[in-house]
Amino acid sequence: MTMISRMRRVAVLAVATGALAATAACGEDTAAGESPAQEPSAGPTATGDAGGPDDAVDGDRLYFYPPVSDAVLTISSDAGTPDSTVTVVGVDEGADGQTVRIRQEIPGADQIDIEAAFTAAGDGSLVLEFDMFLLGLTPLLEQAEEMTVTASGDDMVIPAIEDMESGATTEGEAVIEMSVEGFVLRNESAWTVRGSGYESVTTALGTFDAYVVDVDLSLESSMGPSAEGAIRYWFVPGFGWVRQQTTIDDISMTHEISASTVAP
Repeated sequence: MTMISRMRRVAVLAVATGALAATAACGEDTAAGESPAQEPSAGPTATGDAGGPDDAVDGDRLYFYPPVSDAVLTISSDAGTPDSTVTVVGVDEGADGQTVRIRQEIPGADQIDIEAAFTAAGDGSLVLEFDMFLLGLTPLLEQAEEMTVTASGDDMVIPAIEDMESGATTEGEAVIEMSVEGFVLRNESAWTVRGSGYESVTTALGTFDAYVVDVDLSLESSMGPSAEGAIRYWFVPGFGWVRQQTTIDDISMTHEISASTVAP
């Protein structure tokens, strides 16, 4: 794979997968559409292994990771990469809401440690800070010390469940530029976030009534054709996401929370 091709691939994954991008960028590609997502139902579905949203702590609130200090979660992927570990290092209360701070450890020849923060705002929305979009560039930066990276963009905001149920969506844009060895790659991305109802989802943690959030993506690159993609999250209210499926052109992968010291 050429340096330019790798730059574009990592940049696409960085914008698409947020805090999980570094894990994805290190893995092998899988064919898009191999594991199509089931269309979610319009309302909650009863399950036998776990309670629905009404039984969860703060059941109407979305978190990316559980708001429990020292909680440890394992993330597994179908891309053939080693499992990564996320530790909740702190939960802060502030004017903007409740912020969950995490450290993600990605094993490899040179272990990569990532820090990120996710804020459950007072209005029930979930804010994914723009800085997390850059995390997927880490493996490439390790190999190209002369690389210069500049970025700007919007935070990704997932509306409160009740707002998404009423049809609310959010939009955002981001620009990432990478310069190395005389080459400059500019990626402009745009996304729309919308809710898609409740769906029963089964993972290694059990079966849950999860709220499905879809993110539609578009990417314009200065060194290649435009790309279309999508991210689908399955959130257990009061806990966090339990499954994430990302598809961009011919790249598709699924991540799941396969173990947790905190029960959903």
